[in-house]
Amino acid sequence: MAARLGNKGNRSRFVNTFWYGKPTQPSSTPDDVGDQPRAARAPEDSPPGLLAILKDYELSSPPCSWPEAVAEFRRALNSATSIQAARHHNYDAMAGKARAERDLRAAQQDFLAAQQQTAALRAQLTEAQRAAQAWQSERDRCVHLRGEHRQFRPGFLQWLTTWGKAMRQWSHRDHQLADEITAAEQAVSAAHQDLTRLAHDTDLAARDCARRGELLRCRERDLGAIQAALEQARTALGAQFPDEHWWRDRSRRDLAALWTDPAWNRARTRVFLAALQLHKAFLQHVPTQMRQSLHAAVDIVAGDAPRDLPEGAALAAWQALFLVVPVVSTTFASFARLFCHLRREALGWLLIDEAGQATPQSAVGALWRSQRAVIVGDPLQLEPITTLPFRAEQAIRGDHHVDEQWLPSRTSVQRLADRLTHLGTWLPGDEGKLWVGAPLTVHRRCDQPMFSIANDIAYDGLMINGTAPTHAEEFQQRYSSLPESKWINVVSQDCQGHWIPAEGRQLNRILATLDELDFDLSQVMVIAPFRDIARHLRPLANDYPGLVAGTIHTAQGKQADIVILVLGSDPQRHGARRWAASKPNLLNVAVSRAKRRLYVIGDRQAWATHRHFDILAHRLPSTPPR
Repeated sequence: MAARLGNKGNRSRFVNTFWYGKPTQPSSTPDDVGDQPRAARAPEDSPPGLLAILKDYELSSPPCSWPEAVAEFRRALNSATSIQAARHHNYDAMAGKARAERDLRAAQQDFLAAQQQTAALRAQLTEAQRAAQAWQSERDRCVHLRGEHRQFRPGFLQWLTTWGKAMRQWSHRDHQLADEITAAEQAVSAAHQDLTRLAHDTDLAARDCARRGELLRCRERDLGAIQAALEQARTALGAQFPDEHWWRDRSRRDLAALWTDPAWNRARTRVFLAALQLHKAFLQHVPTQMRQSLHAAVDIVAGDAPRDLPEGAALAAWQALFLVVPVVSTTFASFARLFCHLRREALGWLLIDEAGQATPQSAVGALWRSQRAVIVGDPLQLEPITTLPFRAEQAIRGDHHVDEQWLPSRTSVQRLADRLTHLGTWLPGDEGKLWVGAPLTVHRRCDQPMFSIANDIAYDGLMINGTAPTHAEEFQQRYSSLPESKWINVVSQDCQGHWIPAEGRQLNRILATLDELDFDLSQVMVIAPFRDIARHLRPLANDYPGLVAGTIHTAQGKQADIVILVLGSDPQRHGARRWAASKPNLLNVAVSRAKRRLYVIGDRQAWATHRHFDILAHRLPSTPPR
């Protein structure tokens, strides 16, 4: 699945193993020059190289047709796609829940307002009905009074005896009653008009209220369906479901893979395996063409291709290799030689690891040849090492009027990538706040106290401990016999540069004890902050095969169950300790290499007065040397 390329030795080993099926032993020389692999006898049961496999394919028929192979892959893909669609539905439901709740609240408010308006109109209608009835009664009363009044109209004799006064009074009263009847009839008519209008308005309001009620019930059903779907997803996904606690709990958010459950993982695995099978079927159907293309790719990898090879031919050869080996690795130093035939954006993806330790200029060629890049690194671990003197950097910078922040010794590929990443966080730094893009805050390597030490000295407590406890009986037995992590306090004025012989004797005692316990010394790393200490440590690998020993800088990117940090330093040279403690990077790398145990050997009082090492001294119990 992946090829370790880069220098000449790695490339030769890959070609011999992958193409010819002849494994080789790694050379003891790590450099490109002279790193020629030594031939090794291939075991009788070692798998054949791809060259022999393709030749066998040429002599036989494929076990299935190409359409059948494609159909098999599409079945696995469609199964995963259906599960993925369900996950997208859950995601859409989660995104739509807030909107559905908002719509429901709006529908409830509208329905309540419609109810209140309908009730008010009905109250007005009732009042109008009472007013119409009252005016109708008043009109009937006035008509009745006038009828009675007309029965007592004065006669001629009464008119004569009163000289017409009785008649005038009667007429006046009759006109009053007539006016009252007219007013009452007008009021009755107006009341009926109001009644008709209010009845119409009430009917419209009742219909609108019913419509809003139906809309409210629809919103309730929508929200209920979303909640039911999310509850089903909660049951299926468990810790991977983003419920209300998930949103508030940062540790849970970062420790869980959102929307991922065993069914989805199994479906993705089936697609991956089906894709491999499809690639194999492709090789079985076109073995001759692939053998020829891969032969060209092998020549390029081995360095046997002509320098003037056309770019199109080189690209086709690389594409054939990537079809069967999708990932290759190399150092930046070997990148230009490995991909010298390729030009701009010829590669699809560039993954840069340990980008915090890479200078920007070293990555330019790789970035230029790639369409996309994923840059992963930690600016709070070891910084780039540049061979150009600082004064020369400053002189070049001044001559070209470049800001000091762009000095190669002051920045890294990771720092530049972080500048372009909008999502991130601020961390405290020695030179002010440090912007870290898209931080991966879960740490899954170290047990305590290593995790807390690194978290405190470098990350301001931002990291989350995701290291899973190991319950295997063999593991528990192996580590139950070892003391807990501690600081072995060695005080001595006898030194050879930064090397303290008393610390060396203590280190030998620890290694001898581990050897007596039959501990796997390939899981032990001995590191130091200074090169002259490392020179005394490296010969230990001859006495303890598998032991890794060197400077902290050589340990970046590595890990071991047990790390022994030999601090050393000339007791009279305080500047060396100040340099080692000037930034958290060096100690952060040293501590975070240790998975299970960290043993520090050195003068506790001399080191504990310095930044970052004071936290180390506080977290580790101190014991005197034996």
